Amino acid sequence: LPDTLSRCLRSACVMLGYDRASITWVNREDMTADALYFWNEHGGPPRVAASFEIYPWIAPIMIDVETVMISDVEKLPPEASKDAQMLHEGGLTSIIAVPLSIGEEVLGVFTLGNLSTARTWEEQEVADVRVIADLFVNVVNRVLTRRSLDDALAELQVSKDRLEAENVYLQQEIRSSHG
Repeated sequence: LPDTLSRCLRSACVMLGYDRASITWVNREDMTADALYFWNEHGGPPRVAASFEIYPWIAPIMIDVETVMISDVEKLPPEASKDAQMLHEGGLTSIIAVPLSIGEEVLGVFTLGNLSTARTWEEQEVADVRVIADLFVNVVNRVLTRRSLDDALAELQVSKDRLEAENVYLQQEIRSSHG
């Protein structure tokens, strides 16, 4: 499935005219966002995990379930200087970041970006990106839920096997001590 999601990210990029995309998922323990799936036409892995510390201007907007559209990183307001620096270090010129949410809970972020092209977004394009983000959040949430269930079932099986082994051992002990 990771390959399938990466291909879907590639298709979204090509269709909408971006050169990179990522799906990051929020880690509630330390409030970072780790890249789960990504694609970019220039190769290489995504940037480091995102956090409130790394993106102090963008992160609170995302937590409020709002889309962030940055047409040109160089034109961000002064209060976004740290965010601009991090985006610039990543080589990004423009990005659109849509919160991946179910209800009012932000689970992650779907980001599309361009390395060399500043751009603006028409309402329809933003609506299209949000529809794609809704598809991704549902798929990724189901994949992660399934993984959690599989892990829980594996732990349950290990516990069951251990109990069965202990039961056999105890029955043997009872037989040997009572003749």
